[in-house]
Amino acid sequence: QGAFDWNKSLFKKGIGKYLDGFSIHPYIPLPSEEELLPQKIRDLKEMVRQYSGKALPFFGTEQGSALRGNPEADLAQAQGMIRTNLIMLGEGFRFNFSFYIHDTGMDGYGYYYGLTPGSIPGTGKTGPKPIAPAYAAQTRLLEGHTSAGAIEWLGDTACGYAYERGNDVVLALWDFGGKPRQVTLPVGVQQVTLYDWMGNARPVATPDGTVTVTLTKAPIYLQGVAPLLWSKSAARPLTLTPARAIAFPGGKLTVTGTVRAPGGKPFTGTLRLEPDPRSGMFKQTMAMVIPAGKAVPFSCKLVVPATLRPGAFPVKVMLEAQGNAVAAAGLALQVRPPLAVERIAPQFLADGRQGLLVQVRDTQGVGNAGTVTAQITGVPETRKTVPFLLRPGGTQQLALTYADLDVSPFMTYQVAVAVETKGGYRFTQTAPINFFAALRRATAPKIDGDLADWDGVPALTLRGKEFVVRSPEFYTGPDDESVQLRYAWDAHALYLCYVVTDDRYLQAHTGSLIWQGDCLQLGFNLDADKALQTSGNNLADLAVQQRVSEIAFALTKDGPQAFRHATFNEDRYPAGLLPPAQLSLAVKRANGRLIYEAAIPWSTLGATSAPRAGSVIGVAATVNDMDDPAQSDPSALGLYQLKRQGSGATYPGGFGVLTLSGTVSK
Repeated sequence: QGAFDWNKSLFKKGIGKYLDGFSIHPYIPLPSEEELLPQKIRDLKEMVRQYSGKALPFFGTEQGSALRGNPEADLAQAQGMIRTNLIMLGEGFRFNFSFYIHDTGMDGYGYYYGLTPGSIPGTGKTGPKPIAPAYAAQTRLLEGHTSAGAIEWLGDTACGYAYERGNDVVLALWDFGGKPRQVTLPVGVQQVTLYDWMGNARPVATPDGTVTVTLTKAPIYLQGVAPLLWSKSAARPLTLTPARAIAFPGGKLTVTGTVRAPGGKPFTGTLRLEPDPRSGMFKQTMAMVIPAGKAVPFSCKLVVPATLRPGAFPVKVMLEAQGNAVAAAGLALQVRPPLAVERIAPQFLADGRQGLLVQVRDTQGVGNAGTVTAQITGVPETRKTVPFLLRPGGTQQLALTYADLDVSPFMTYQVAVAVETKGGYRFTQTAPINFFAALRRATAPKIDGDLADWDGVPALTLRGKEFVVRSPEFYTGPDDESVQLRYAWDAHALYLCYVVTDDRYLQAHTGSLIWQGDCLQLGFNLDADKALQTSGNNLADLAVQQRVSEIAFALTKDGPQAFRHATFNEDRYPAGLLPPAQLSLAVKRANGRLIYEAAIPWSTLGATSAPRAGSVIGVAATVNDMDDPAQSDPSALGLYQLKRQGSGATYPGGFGVLTLSGTVSK
């Protein structure tokens, strides 16, 4: 979505009038069908057409996947990328370059193994992966072909496209789900040639003009189908309006279309409408008598069961004469939930009580009523039910408050939220949650290492072996190291106070090496509520998705220092020492304790505006402890998980979630 919005911003400014074509690196996670690749391409093309006033040709200039490590991964990469390339061609891309020829330093992208050890980027010897012969077969069958349209009525996880080059029409079909699927579709001829995804061919007799095939994750190709039925310019006997529809549980859907007499002759036959059996909607048939050269409209009403779960439920429509299929079409029906759970968050009250906040929204536009039941998994006494009443298109935040909620701020819990409407629709949604909060400051603390400013902020304690996250062989117990920590915030900055009790202070370094002595290593993620992207483009995934940084704090021989080790944007937020204007830091040693106090402006962490109460950020920390210069590595007590992923990047997957509470500290 971020890439779409970025492109849209350029087209809104008028870049389209200067373009003759649109090229893109269309990286996307596999399976790309689950990422809704066809619809994303259509949305992008429509946006370009809308703002440029013309339909630009599209070109894919680099697309790949870094799946690797074992034969199963190589097979998943091959099948996933072959299907993705079929989608790109089927959705009208002029060409699509696959990345990369062979494995190099970026292992896993290549469709040949690099067999020369230590050879980066070139390799003298290569060996093909499964994707190589699959690409070869795809090229032999579809070179020079253009898209004749998508086939979207085969099943919820089944896909297909027709491709044409003159009178040569080829259908590519597959199912990206985990189970084989049998489908039947008209071909309009007595025999077709079926190719598997590696190009092995066999003839298939189709005396009644239809073929039945079994679809899996590996595409198949049907060559020799009738252009009269499948070419882009074919006068199709059967058309539906529209080809895609949205419905809600308990609603109604009208399927309309037109039947023309095929072949210019009078037609007598049957129109058969078959919803996906999983939908619970009934099949319908109607007799069709059509004079030569005429078109007859039809209309069928479907009732969507009130208890139907959201999903894709294709509706197949077949036109038959004397038991033979002469035409087929389909409706891609998307059943959407009548309401959505938009947010599941912790609740912190001024009197110290805690609870849950659940925000629901009416998506159907007609209003809704029912109940929400929430429970923290593993804590039975937290089960609680509250009613909701939603106006058309409205949103409601529900509070589930507990008198004495016994949860740890150091744990990540799973919350299950069950929604039931008065109409009988039910669904359950789960989400991870932390009961870890930063109180809002009425006045900013003075950054001087004095704890008096923090009296109104409760402290959390890291103490004992259960909190050791690094080099446990060097940790001897609470007398060796223990930590009290506090976080607070206001519109200007995130504030923190760490009080470290340590039997020996040892910090001999400055700058980038302070992590090797007594220090704090803290991780921050301003986009903790945004899912990580795994598109296969590792560099893009690490650089773009989340505003993650890692900053170390230490008292050095040159005074207090804060050093940014990892950053999400090296150009705007470079690694290096942070001056007082970017981070205010005081570190004081007193009575066997080391007191760290800091104010980190939101802008230093990458924010372009101040957060609001209820916002969340990701946090993690290690409190490093060196007791002997000969020690090979610091031991550390830890808050959640802080670890590196590659050069210059911090992995936020194990971060905890810190809620910026609206409760104001004393």
